[in-house]
Amino acid sequence: MFSCSCDTMVAMSDVTHDGSIKFGKSSDRQVNEPLAMRYVPAATQLPNSKLRTTYIEIDQVEKTHSCILFSPRNIFGAEMGFNCNGVVIGNEALFTKIPSYSEDLTGRDLVRLVLERCSTSGQGKDTIIFLLNKYGQGGNCGFTSKFYYHSSFLLVDSEEGWIIETVGKEYAAKKI
Repeated sequence: MFSCSCDTMVAMSDVTHDGSIKFGKSSDRQVNEPLAMRYVPAATQLPNSKLRTTYIEIDQVEKTHSCILFSPRNIFGAEMGFNCNGVVIGNEALFTKIPSYSEDLTGRDLVRLVLERCSTSGQGKDTIIFLLNKYGQGGNCGFTSKFYYHSSFLLVDSEEGWIIETVGKEYAAKKI
């Protein structure tokens, strides 16, 4: 048995004593599942390139940003991370009555895709919505046992933040 509850928080610059943004996230991964920090360099791809995510192949963008990912081993995506533009994002499991057994993009895939593709948290919100509509969401996210869920995201930059809750291709987004 394992815990299945992440906690993600942010204090925006208007409430911190020094005007900085504070972002934190715990990870609810299964016992003995390593969580590694890894650097992904910026890159330029050929036009019309494809990208293999955890379960599916999607259209790649021409240029990607460098980022730091905190992710379980051997997956494409990440639990949380930040990029060279100051975009920070964390993912949480969102449990609903609607199953997520299809093998599409996972919430962790979306974390990495936002960091590689976006310069602001608003662009990140739009990217999540676009990718969900185009490719869908689902797949096993477990380490030693099957673990299915939809995703909630907290993403911020130096100017604004967003909370996005998703179920399949549906979403609700709130600016913070």
